Amino acid sequence: MLNVKEFVEAYLNPVRLRIMQELKKTNKTTKELHAVLTDIPRATLYWHINILLKAGCILVAEERKVRGKTERLLATHHENYEKSNTTENGAIAATAFMTSRLATFVEYFSTDDADPFRDRLAFGTYVFLADDDEFEQFHNELHTVLRKYTREFKEPKEGRKMRDVSVIYSPVIKEKK
Repeated sequence: MLNVKEFVEAYLNPVRLRIMQELKKTNKTTKELHAVLTDIPRATLYWHINILLKAGCILVAEERKVRGKTERLLATHHENYEKSNTTENGAIAATAFMTSRLATFVEYFSTDDADPFRDRLAFGTYVFLADDDEFEQFHNELHTVLRKYTREFKEPKEGRKMRDVSVIYSPVIKEKK
C-alpha cells in the first residue's frame, strides 16, 4: 500500500528530484544516471535510488544480466504518482512540500555563510486572471523554460552551483461576503 507521506517526502529531496527529472526523460540504469549526474558520488546515488524505490517513487522496469551482474533499468512509478495526486492526499502532499521548503530555508539561514543577495535567494507571489486555455499556455511556457535549464545546464562547471526553484500553482480562495 502506498504511504503518500513517505512517497512525497522521498521525492522532495534535491538529489532525488534530479534523479526523478532524469528518469522522467527516459528509463535509465544507475550507471547511466551516474553518467549524467556526475557531481553525485556513486554510493550517494545508490542510497538515494534505494530511498526512491522503497517509497514507490521509482520502480525496476527491467533486470538484465551484464557480464555476470544484474543491471536494473529504473523508471518512474506513474501509477503511484496518480495515486498520490488526489483530493484526499492533496493536503498531505502540500504540507510535505511546504515543510521541505521551510526546512531548506531554516538550514540555509542557520549557516554562518548565508548571504541571500549573493545566493540570489528570492520568493514572491503573483496573482493574475486567466481562463483555462490561457493558464495552460502559461504553464507550458514556464515548463519550457525550466526544462531548458534543467537539461542544458546539468554538467558541473566552474562557478555553477545547485539552484533550487520551486513552483506552486494554487487556487485563489474567494472572500466570503
